[in-house]
Amino acid sequence: MQSRMPAKIFICQLALFVILIQVPPGISEEQKQCEAGFSESRYAFSVMRKVLERGRILGKVRFESCSGRSRSLYSSEDSRFRVLPDGTVSVKRQLTLHTGSVSFVLNAWDSAGKKHSVPVFIWNEREQQEARLTQ
Repeated sequence: MQSRMPAKIFICQLALFVILIQVPPGISEEQKQCEAGFSESRYAFSVMRKVLERGRILGKVRFESCSGRSRSLYSSEDSRFRVLPDGTVSVKRQLTLHTGSVSFVLNAWDSAGKKHSVPVFIWNEREQQEARLTQ
């Protein structure tokens, strides 16, 4: 009976060890629940002038890539705008808002390599106010 007792203890210790080294279910569930994408379905930034000079910061977008990082890779479909890794949208080269507004699509990629897109609208608030006053 003495020889069987250490075997039972060993099996119990082994079973306990296996249970302890497993990943807790809550951690993997949190990772599965991460939904990649932009925080908004569209972004709108207002400006107070018709001519936007190079380097002007227009606003910021937020993107969840599910990678745990606060920075992402962005690509603007309009070469007049650029987006920094922290989501800051700025004017890449000077432009004039002839019609009072401009829109473009912004792309970002999640940790699985899937592309996400969102429309961005830039509008001249002063011009819009003047148009309302003249109506």
